[in-house]
Amino acid sequence: MASPYDEDYAEVYGFSDYGGGYQTGGISRGSAEISSFNIDGTLSYRDEDNRRKRSSNTGSQLAVNFFKLVLFLAFGGFIVFSFLSLMGGVTRDLRNWSRDDRYSSNGGIHAGLGGDKFKAKHSGSLDERKVDAGFCSPRDAKWSSYSGYYSTASQHKHLFYWFFESQRHPGSLPGQRAGNRDPVVLWMSGGPGCSSMTAVFAEVGPCRVTPDAKLRAEKWAWNAKANLIFVDQPAGVGFSYGDGDGAGGAGADHDEAAVADDMYHFLQEWLRKHEAYRFNKVHTRHLATYVTRFLVLLLTRDSPPYLLRSSTDRFNKFFIVGESYGGHYVPAVAQRIFTANEAKEGLRIHLKGIAIGNGMTDPKKQFDYFAQMANHNSYGVKALSEPVYEKMKAAAAPCKADVERCQADTSACGAAKQFCHANMLAPYMESRANAPRVMNIYDVRKNCTHPPLCYEVLDKRGPLTRLLQSNAALDKLHIRHYAKKWEVCNYRVLTNFDSDWMKDYQDRAIPLLENKIQVLIYAGDADYICNWLGCKAWTQSLVWSGKAQFDAAPDVPWKIPSGEVKGQIRTYKGLTFMRVFKAGHLAPRDQPEATFHMINQFFEGTLGDSALP
Repeated sequence: MASPYDEDYAEVYGFSDYGGGYQTGGISRGSAEISSFNIDGTLSYRDEDNRRKRSSNTGSQLAVNFFKLVLFLAFGGFIVFSFLSLMGGVTRDLRNWSRDDRYSSNGGIHAGLGGDKFKAKHSGSLDERKVDAGFCSPRDAKWSSYSGYYSTASQHKHLFYWFFESQRHPGSLPGQRAGNRDPVVLWMSGGPGCSSMTAVFAEVGPCRVTPDAKLRAEKWAWNAKANLIFVDQPAGVGFSYGDGDGAGGAGADHDEAAVADDMYHFLQEWLRKHEAYRFNKVHTRHLATYVTRFLVLLLTRDSPPYLLRSSTDRFNKFFIVGESYGGHYVPAVAQRIFTANEAKEGLRIHLKGIAIGNGMTDPKKQFDYFAQMANHNSYGVKALSEPVYEKMKAAAAPCKADVERCQADTSACGAAKQFCHANMLAPYMESRANAPRVMNIYDVRKNCTHPPLCYEVLDKRGPLTRLLQSNAALDKLHIRHYAKKWEVCNYRVLTNFDSDWMKDYQDRAIPLLENKIQVLIYAGDADYICNWLGCKAWTQSLVWSGKAQFDAAPDVPWKIPSGEVKGQIRTYKGLTFMRVFKAGHLAPRDQPEATFHMINQFFEGTLGDSALP
């Protein structure tokens, strides 16, 4: 960034003889000396003592002026150094930015600020196009959406994504301060094997699919104040595809290491293409403002103005959000980003927080609460007969032991999943204690009318499937013909993750918390399969520096701006657990207004401020 001082000037003023006469060789007359011939032809004399005094004064004045010059340069250097230091290393950021900008969006060659050319390594490529206005957006919307494919460097995997600009601040205006710009959010749906398009059209996107497979605007869309990226992953999910993605080929993933690596490289390419979402250019026309603020800071010692804060605050904040099996995905991807940032690998991704909704994160702890949720939930539903309930409680200990073996030995994970599902999930699903009702593992209050996913919108012949298999939708989203016919969930991908299902991922949150990266765990309190009791339990068992204080923190009612109480919250220094009232597995679908305010308060760092005393 240019210095507020374009050039430093200093002048040292010397002395010259008055009279402008011709200098002589020093003709002597008594105690005086002829110093020069004047213009009128007369002689000028100087007393010897005066001459010595003049000489002495001249030397002293030169010394004083030299000292002033040194003092001026030192003070000026101090001001400039302090200014740049208080700006949080902006020069370093600019240097890194100029170097990073030399990468192209397709891993090819692109001239950066320095004019050099580089080729990105192992990052893959993007193919992105603008989605026509009117498809999941108003025709006159000022914001846009873009769909595309990320292809891994190996070209074995091609992941579909859909990016929605923030409605509040669409695009990125040059010179706009990051404090006035909205966060970038990566959304990951679960399964494993289920498409993130379900979240676009049925939960948090700017439109909702209607029963007749048409679209309507969604008032509580999460892109109202955030830039959202939805990704169908791993390969084989939704519109994504790969080599043998469902049959164990090179394009098939089996664990979180592969998922996290793909998402990290996708984000690298996305940020290179959308460079305005990762750094705010500082323009010279703003320098007077910055200098003024700096001087005010020096005089008042008040809170520093925005550009004098941490350098990371000049970047768009980045969050990862997921639900269900996203309880595995989100911590794994966050860890990959965090470790890459620490190692200075690639572009720095300014991760500020993660959020998991009704997620499966710590199976060992969460399966302990299945029996309690079945018969002792908040809604008075007793899903199991007493003998089946007791049998389920007894199965919790061997299930936990199997899960523990899985952590040390991946070959034991398949057996752990089989035993725990057979004894903790199947009895609930098969229960006829409330016959003819068929129990819904995603909402204890409701009947499962559209198995296996129970939600009508997610039925394989439902409105969402009809919409996304239509030629009109395929054309508008620029879907490649290589992609398989869209389906809500790919059960072949689900099978590929058999050895990953019972792995725990809660410990990945610890380094995030210790480095002031926010963690929000929220759960609709009517869900069975990832119930709020188990989600809360694992947050309380997490071993981190704030554990004692978080355990001692009270559960307090949480209200939305209208004043209505919509949940219960517990929080301490970055870790927050939120129980969402009257919501099932897809909490944003059941409580759109409440979850809208919840997530925006989380992004803004104010979640908990609206809790009742």
